Amino acid sequence: MTTTTTTTTTTTSSTIQLKKVLSANSEAPINVECLIDDIDFQSSMTRDKFEELAASLVERTKQPLSQVKMGFEKRITCGVSWDVTPKPTSTSSGNGVVWHQIGQD
Repeated sequence: MTTTTTTTTTTTSSTIQLKKVLSANSEAPINVECLIDDIDFQSSMTRDKFEELAASLVERTKQPLSQVKMGFEKRITCGVSWDVTPKPTSTSSGNGVVWHQIGQD
C-alpha cells in the first residue's frame, strides 16, 4: 500500500470510531496512529463540531438516496417484486465443521 492509501485507511477507521463514540457521548477523543511519517495525532471533538463538519456530506447524500427510495417505491406500487433474501444451505467439510453457503439453491 502507498502512504496515501495507508493514511486514508487510518483516518477513515479513526473517523468511524469517532462517530460511534459520539453517537453515545457529547465528546470523544481522536487518535490516529502514524498519520504521516510515524507521527501520531491526538485531539478531541464534540458531537456538535462533528455534525457541523459532516453537514455538507449529509446534504449531498439526500438527493441520491431520495431517488433510490422513489425507484423502490415505484417498483413496489407497480406490483413488481423480487426475492432478495439469501437462501443458506449447509454442507459439511468432513471434519465436523458446517459451512453455510449463501445464495445456493
